[in-house]
Amino acid sequence: MSLRRLFDLILRKKGFARDFLMSSVGSLLITFVLILMTGIISRNLEPHEFGIYGVGRRAVAFLYPFISLGIPISLVWHISREDSKKKKFAYLASGTVLSLIILAILLT
Repeated sequence: MSLRRLFDLILRKKGFARDFLMSSVGSLLITFVLILMTGIISRNLEPHEFGIYGVGRRAVAFLYPFISLGIPISLVWHISREDSKKKKFAYLASGTVLSLIILAILLT
């Protein structure tokens, strides 16, 4: 069985293997893009500017769980348990609106 055929078989089925594969591919793509962007940014900034950029990224990474209030995790949990497309959309829309309200409060 070829690798392509195996991937096609996994992607057609729903369940753990498909979810694991999709999550892994997404994580690898994000890591690749971050490495690429870090290289581009480091070439265009002075060392002290890159240090400031790094500290800013760390601050955002540290504060994000507190600022997001667990909304992304909650959305994934509720949407994955729901069968109705209308309710899935309602969860997504309400989570987006709530996130925008929190963002507006924090920016003012």
